[in-house]
Amino acid sequence: MAHATLSLDRPWVPVSWAVVLAALMIWMASGPFELPESTRVELEVPWIELVAPGDRVSAFPDHFEWAPVPNADYYLIGAARVTPTGTEPLFRQPGEDHQVDLEFEPGARPPAGEYLWEVFAFGPDGIPMARGAGAFVVE
Repeated sequence: MAHATLSLDRPWVPVSWAVVLAALMIWMASGPFELPESTRVELEVPWIELVAPGDRVSAFPDHFEWAPVPNADYYLIGAARVTPTGTEPLFRQPGEDHQVDLEFEPGARPPAGEYLWEVFAFGPDGIPMARGAGAFVVE
């Protein structure tokens, strides 16, 4: 079993990870496509170029990809289905790579419709560095 060692020369490390984890938990429990209050900034952040999926697809995509953001520590990606009354969150997932692959159980792939997706890049300080948002239609 692996053990974590607390380094006394970097006492801020556990605190910074606790802040990131708390922000992630708040974001995952909050409504779709909103950063938690603790990580919102008044500054404009650059836009991330979205690579995949395209605007129209024949089935809900199992691959989402965006341009990597230099010096990003991690990303948060989320997707939601557009409904007559708003949006229905489908997934939210953190990751260290600039892409995510999804797996669906047979018959569990989301149906035809309009979808939104969004990705945030976070720096080492846990502050958002960049954001990308897009939409696609499953025909």
